[in-house]
Amino acid sequence: AVSQGAGNVALLLVVAYLLITAMRLRLRQHRWAYWWFARAAATVLALTGFHQLQHDGGPVVIADEVVRPAMVLVTVLALQLCLPLAAAIRRRAPRGILVDAGALLLVQLAGSASLAQAGSADWQGTSAAGLVALGAAASGYLLRRETGAVWLAPFYIGALLAFSDGDLLRVELILGIFAVYATLMVVAEPQRAGKGWYFVAARVLTASLALVLSYDITASPTVVSVTFALVLAAQHTVRWVMRSRLADIPFQQAAVWITLAGQALLPLAYVTRQGGVGLLAQDVDGGRWVVLLELLLLLVSAVVARKLFSARGALYFTVYAALLGVLALGPLFTFGGTFLVFPVLSHTGTAVALLAVALLAAAAGILRRRQNGVQQNAGAVDIEHWLWLVTAGSFAGVGLLISPLAADWVTGAAVLVLSAVCFTASHVEGLPVLYPPAALAAVGGSVVLAAEVYPEVPGVWGGFLPWLTGAGVASAALYAVRLIRSGPLQGDAVRRWSLAGAAFLGLILVAVAGIRHDATSWTAAAGLAAAVGISYREAPEWARRIALEVGALLLTVAVQRAAIFELDGQGGGTALLSTNLPSPFWVVQWYVVLAALLGAFRYLSGNQTAGRFLVGAGSALLSLTGLGVVFGGAAGQQLWVLVLLALLLVAGLGLGERLFVWWGAAGVAACILWAMRQYTFLLLAFIAVGLIVFAVWRLNRGTAGEAPAAGPEVQPDPEDNPQSRGGREPSRRH
Repeated sequence: AVSQGAGNVALLLVVAYLLITAMRLRLRQHRWAYWWFARAAATVLALTGFHQLQHDGGPVVIADEVVRPAMVLVTVLALQLCLPLAAAIRRRAPRGILVDAGALLLVQLAGSASLAQAGSADWQGTSAAGLVALGAAASGYLLRRETGAVWLAPFYIGALLAFSDGDLLRVELILGIFAVYATLMVVAEPQRAGKGWYFVAARVLTASLALVLSYDITASPTVVSVTFALVLAAQHTVRWVMRSRLADIPFQQAAVWITLAGQALLPLAYVTRQGGVGLLAQDVDGGRWVVLLELLLLLVSAVVARKLFSARGALYFTVYAALLGVLALGPLFTFGGTFLVFPVLSHTGTAVALLAVALLAAAAGILRRRQNGVQQNAGAVDIEHWLWLVTAGSFAGVGLLISPLAADWVTGAAVLVLSAVCFTASHVEGLPVLYPPAALAAVGGSVVLAAEVYPEVPGVWGGFLPWLTGAGVASAALYAVRLIRSGPLQGDAVRRWSLAGAAFLGLILVAVAGIRHDATSWTAAAGLAAAVGISYREAPEWARRIALEVGALLLTVAVQRAAIFELDGQGGGTALLSTNLPSPFWVVQWYVVLAALLGAFRYLSGNQTAGRFLVGAGSALLSLTGLGVVFGGAAGQQLWVLVLLALLLVAGLGLGERLFVWWGAAGVAACILWAMRQYTFLLLAFIAVGLIVFAVWRLNRGTAGEAPAAGPEVQPDPEDNPQSRGGREPSRRH
C-alpha cells in the first residue's frame, strides 16, 4: 500500500510537471488547460497535505480554534482566483474565464456554507464569508466586460447573507465589501442604466451597513432607528454636494423618492416593532422624541427635495409627517425614556389640533382658487394641486376616527368639519359629487353636537331638543342656502337636490323624533309641514300635486296625533294600550274630509278621474263607518253621517255624477229610515207616499212616451189645407 506521504509527493510531482508544461506552451488555450489541471491537483494536494499534518502533528489551532479543512479549501481557492483575475487585468485571459472564476466561487461558497452549518461562529466562518464576498466583488469588477458578470454580485450577496446565520460581524463584512463594489461600479460601468442601478445599490447597502453596525455596537433599537434616519437624511445632502458629478447617473429622482419612502416608514417601524406598545413603554434611551425627530427629518427632507431636486409631489410627505407628528404628541402611543415621557396633548387636544389643521387647509384651498382662478384641468398639470384637499381630508378623517377617545362634543365637531371640507372641495375642485355626503354630514354632525348642549334637560324635551336644534337648524340653514343660490343652482341638479334632500331629511327626523310624545307632537307636526312644503316646491311640475296629496295625508296623521291622541304614560313613556284613545269613528272622519277636499281640488283642476277616485274612497270610508254606528253610534255620529251623505248627494248633482247622486240619495234614505224605525205608522205612511210618488212618476213617464193615434192612418183632405184655397193663409185671430 502507498503511504499518504508518498501520495502527496506524487501529487507534488504532477503539479510541478503541469506547471512546467504550461509555461512552455505557446497557445493560450492549451496553456490554460494545463493551468486548470495544475490548480486542481494543487487543491487536492493542499487538502491531503493538511490531513497528513493533522494526522502526524495533531489538530492545527489558530486563535483558539481548530482549523477546519473547509477553511483550507476556501483559502486555497481564493489564492487560485488571483490567477484568472490577474490574467483579466493583463488582458491575456482565455475564453471562458468567467466560468473559471464562477466555478472557484461556487466551491468557495460550498466551503463557507459548511463552516456555517458546523457552527463555526469565530474567525473561520467570518473569514471564509469575507473571502467569498471579496472574490465575488473582485470578479464582478475585473470581469465586468464578460457576459453574465453583472449577476455575480447579486447572487453571492444573497447567498452569503442567507448562510450568515445572523452573525452581525459577518453581515457587516459582506455589506461593506459589496457597498464598496457598487460604488466602484458606478464609475466603471459604461452604460447609464447600469450606473443608475449601481448607485441605488450603493445607497441601499450603505444604509443597511449603518443600520447593522449601529445595532451591533449598541444593541439599542433607538440608536438603530436614529442612525438610520440620519443616514437617509444624509443621502440628500450627499446628492446635493455631488450634484455636478452625479448629473449623468440616472434614477436620481427615483433615489430621492426611495429615500423619502424609507424615511416615512421608519417612524412606523419604530412604533410598531416587535413588542408593540409595551416595548415602547420600556425604552430607557428612546421615547417620543425619537419619532418626533424622525418625522422632523422627513418633513425637512421633503421640503428640500421639492425645492432643490424638483421632486414635485414630495410635499405630500410633509402632510404625512405633520399628521403622524400630531398623533405622536398625544396619548395615543405610550413611550418610555426620560424625555417627553408624558404626552403633550390630551385626546381632546389632539383631535382639536387635527380639526384645526383641516380647517386651515380648507381655507388655503379657497385662497389658492381665488389667486389662480378657476382651472378646470389644474389637477392634470400640477400633481400638487390636490395637496390642500389631501391635507384637509386626512386630518379631518383621522380627527373623526379618534374623536370617540376625546370629549363628547368632539365627534359632532369632527363631522361638521368633514362636512365643511367636502363643501369646500366641491366648489374649489368642481366636484358636485361631494355635495350629498357634505349635506348629510352637516345634518348628522349638528344632531351629535346639539346632543351635548342639552345634557341635563329633563323630560321628553331633553331627547327632542337635540333633533330640533340640531337637525332642524341644519335643515333651515341648508335650505336657506338653496333659496339664496336658487339662480346658480338652477342648472346644477346634484347640488340643488343635495341641499333640498338633506333639509327634507332633517325635518323628517325632527318629525319622527317628536311625534312619539304628546308635549312635542305639535312641534313635530310643524316640522313635517315644512318638509311637505320643501317636497312640493322641489318636486317636478308633473309630480307636485302627488307630493302635495301624500304630504297632506302625512300631515293629517301628524296633526291628528297631536290634537286628539294622548299616548304618554305616567312614567314619561308611550302608552300604546291607553284607555283614553279617541273614538275610531272620529279618527276615520279626518280622512273622509281629507279625501273629499283632495277630490274637490282634483275636480277644480279638471282631473275628473282622480277626483272621482278620491271622492269615492272618502264615500266608502263614510259608508263603512256609517254601518259601524248603526248599532252603537251616538246621535251626533249618525247626524254627521247624514249630513255628509246629503253633501255627497248635492255634490253629485252639481258635478253631474250619477254614481254620487244615487250613493248620496240611498245613504240619506237609509239614514232617515233608520232614524224613523221606532215610528211604525209614520214609517208606513212615508213608504206609501213614496210608492204613490213612484207610481205617478212612472205613469207620467209612460204616458209621455205613447204615440198620438192608435187607429189606421187617414189621408188629409186637400180642402182642409188652408194654403189650397187661393194660396192665401187665413188670417189669425188674436
